[in-house]
Amino acid sequence: MRELKPMLLQRRLRAALVLMLLLLPLPSGALTILYFNDIHEIAPVDDGVRGGLARVAGLVTAERQAAQQVLVLIGGDLAGGTLFGLLRGEPMIKALNQIGIDAATFGQHEFDHGVEQARRLVELSEFPWLTANLTETDGTPFNELERYRIIEVNGFRLGLFGITTAMHTTRHENQVIEQDVITSARSAVAALQASGADLIVALTQQTPAEDLDMVRAVPGIDLVLGEEVSETRSRIDFEAGTYLARSAGNISSIIRAEWLGPNRSDWRLSVIPVDANAPEDAEIAALSDHYMTRLTEQLAASVREVEQPWRLPLERARSEETVLGQLVAEAFRQAMDSDIGFASAGGLRADLIAEPPALTLADVAAVLPFGNRLVQLQISGAELRELMELALADHPTPRNRFPLISGITVRFDPEAPPGARVSALEHNGKTLAPDQTLTLATTLFLAEGGDGYALLRSLEQQAVGPLDREALAAWLANLEPWPPANSTMPALRPVQVRGEPTAEF
Repeated sequence: MRELKPMLLQRRLRAALVLMLLLLPLPSGALTILYFNDIHEIAPVDDGVRGGLARVAGLVTAERQAAQQVLVLIGGDLAGGTLFGLLRGEPMIKALNQIGIDAATFGQHEFDHGVEQARRLVELSEFPWLTANLTETDGTPFNELERYRIIEVNGFRLGLFGITTAMHTTRHENQVIEQDVITSARSAVAALQASGADLIVALTQQTPAEDLDMVRAVPGIDLVLGEEVSETRSRIDFEAGTYLARSAGNISSIIRAEWLGPNRSDWRLSVIPVDANAPEDAEIAALSDHYMTRLTEQLAASVREVEQPWRLPLERARSEETVLGQLVAEAFRQAMDSDIGFASAGGLRADLIAEPPALTLADVAAVLPFGNRLVQLQISGAELRELMELALADHPTPRNRFPLISGITVRFDPEAPPGARVSALEHNGKTLAPDQTLTLATTLFLAEGGDGYALLRSLEQQAVGPLDREALAAWLANLEPWPPANSTMPALRPVQVRGEPTAEF
């Protein structure tokens, strides 16, 4: 008989031990987990139809009264992404502290206001944050947090760990490293098993496909509670022997996961709607009203004084150059100190209107309501030509992806076939060579391929900056002359899309 090498023997014994642990029946006893994430708004949304932390609190109280043992877990995304993010996540932490949370993991939005604010949110929390894959630059866990945790429940040990991805979409400031998910999950599961965990639950902020890759690569995960995929629909799947559940966005639902035992797979999952039928917690309802008043006050803050009413219209921005489009593109370029500003008309949602005595943050936010973060990309002349061919392919048909640009001149023939319309690109009055490299400021939405700009996904990201509306407000605050003219902007190259055989913008 061939003799096994010691290393190979150890691996086989370890694999056998893991298999035995997976097959062992667990102690009997009831456990209910309540899970939600995407906590962007403290108050109900859609005119009160869904969401609201006071309703969540009321539902949690009802579940605690009805069940023997209830754990409340959250999946993050509570500090940015909407207008309420102006308050930097701290109202959410205060409300969650009152609800009583057993464990949380990060969404990337916890870092939208910078790493120090993320650390502050942890400091303010009266509950533990877990992260198996976010580290400091030296490889130690972010903020000295636990990579995993075991909670004793009804005679057995529940293991938890957290996973966060898409850190490139937020302000990690090169201080927080997103480690490999599979490696991190495998390490956490092995540590939990070695510590005697009977059940293992992963709290994740990643896509369904990434979650499925994880459970296929890492045996031993009994339940995945993940990131929302819809504002209005929850999702429960059973794949690779594991349940994967996702609550609806903006806390529009709660996932109820009941482990009935004795086997590891004895879960019963259901969805609790967070709607107008939910009971409200009076204290958190009052807290919500307080912070919504504060938000209104912040949005009323002056960007700059105005003496006469004026309006920059959104009309025709999806098919031709407008002053509003130029303003936005130049604001992006200035905010990111880039050669080019690039946006799409679909991101503009309202006229820019100012009434005396001031242009306010609310006026600016109406134009750019999505709160997209800006990034700086590196782009070659050849890639820029390809990008502009795509941008102009449907011209003059109105499209969301119609380009808003500053910093370059594009000479093109609108009568030429799509894909062969651009005749020249100019930067600082000189023709741009195919191998010349420039920097381009745009939104993360576009950088990730939004509005059909898949090319941008392949470009190297140089930096992450402020939100789009913050950039526009900062640019407007110091813009001279004032008010902006309704023709062309000083220092911006006009976009002349009028159907001439040769045009510039």
